[in-house]
Amino acid sequence: MIFKKTSKSKLFINIIFLFIFILSLIYLVFALLNLFNFSKYEDTELTKPNLTNYAIIDSLSDDEPSDQYLEDPQINIEAINNLEINNLTGQETFKKGETLIDILSRLGIDKKDSLKIAEAISPILPVHLIQIGDKLELYNSTDGALNKIILITKRSRIIVKVKNKNYVADLIKQSPNIKFIYKEFLIDDNFFVSSQKNSIPLPVINMAINLHSKNLNFERDINPGTFAAFYFSDDINLELEKIEKNKLLYSSIKTNNTHSEYFRYEMESNKTLFYDRNGVSSGSMKLIKPINDATISSPYGMRIHPISNEEKMHHGVDYAADLNAPIYAVADGIVDFIGEKGSFGKYIRLSHNNSVQSVYAHLNSFGQSLVKGSLVEQGDVIGYAGRTGLSTGVHLHFEIVIDKKRINPDKFDEIRNNEYLEGEELKKFYRQRDKINNELNGILKSKEIKY
Repeated sequence: MIFKKTSKSKLFINIIFLFIFILSLIYLVFALLNLFNFSKYEDTELTKPNLTNYAIIDSLSDDEPSDQYLEDPQINIEAINNLEINNLTGQETFKKGETLIDILSRLGIDKKDSLKIAEAISPILPVHLIQIGDKLELYNSTDGALNKIILITKRSRIIVKVKNKNYVADLIKQSPNIKFIYKEFLIDDNFFVSSQKNSIPLPVINMAINLHSKNLNFERDINPGTFAAFYFSDDINLELEKIEKNKLLYSSIKTNNTHSEYFRYEMESNKTLFYDRNGVSSGSMKLIKPINDATISSPYGMRIHPISNEEKMHHGVDYAADLNAPIYAVADGIVDFIGEKGSFGKYIRLSHNNSVQSVYAHLNSFGQSLVKGSLVEQGDVIGYAGRTGLSTGVHLHFEIVIDKKRINPDKFDEIRNNEYLEGEELKKFYRQRDKINNELNGILKSKEIKY
């Protein structure tokens, strides 16, 4: 274009018109390109649609997706909070070489809808970044129609909902539903092998060994026929942006002699520990008093013996008692000695977990039907107070033995580093424990146990 000489004002007007003309051309080019990209998926008659952009797993790809695709999208919190409960009707795991279209096809979604679903997901997470092991879940509403699809990756969870025959995707930061699995079985080999045979995940096996080995000898105590049960989650904690599958909630191992079980307890401080049904942590023991209204008449330590008048070490605690006052087992255990024992008179020794023993002496009589090998529970009456053996009056001589060493019973918690819940914390634990028990009872009643 040739511009003739003109005044400054006419030149300025010509420049403005030229600028507007160029902008219009640019806008027209972008409009045509956008129309072309949108229309290429409209032709459903294509026998071989270009699925290059929808390849999920590259033949050599096993990398983490880039964080940029997880932070940019806007999250529709309202859509997340309003998730309705639907029926899970299909679940597939991405394997090497598979595409999103492949997975959707296996779940019964046609190509046209599969392309629309991929288009909905791509702005949040480009589908070529989906990894081996990621999952796709299909949910139907109560009338059987497709209601939503959830894509579960290592770093994100994306929900695709059906709205007016269209697909709308949202990024979910935290899983709305956590799935739990309950499995129980009888050990027919060693614990580890039997657990693997019954598809118990390795993290659950390792946690169970860590918990129960503080109370059980896995080589000596666990034999074929031992009962084991586990209740654990199979989900992803997206709030922490890491895989946190197989979070153990409940673990139980039942042998011929003992029942060791633990419940997960998450405190308000976010500290998580495992406790038995009485609020005692794994590896700890909480003893009760062996006699009601326990008044110490002679403490642990050096003393002048009441009969010999010699200074001797007193390896236990004497409690004043009335004749035939009931004597209680201070913890669950097994009777490993019952009978007469020299100056101790009628004598009972119980073996507990972790090489701990308790001793009860000078009894007037033993509990009904007790013999060596009898199992007793904490609080069971095992005998009655007396003055048998070398004694000046009715009382209970009580000892605690750890690894064959008699210790001061009053120092038991300190020596053993026992940890157990008390007061309000114990009440909170009971609520969590009862919630887990109720869930387990519901599973058992509905016979939804997975073997």
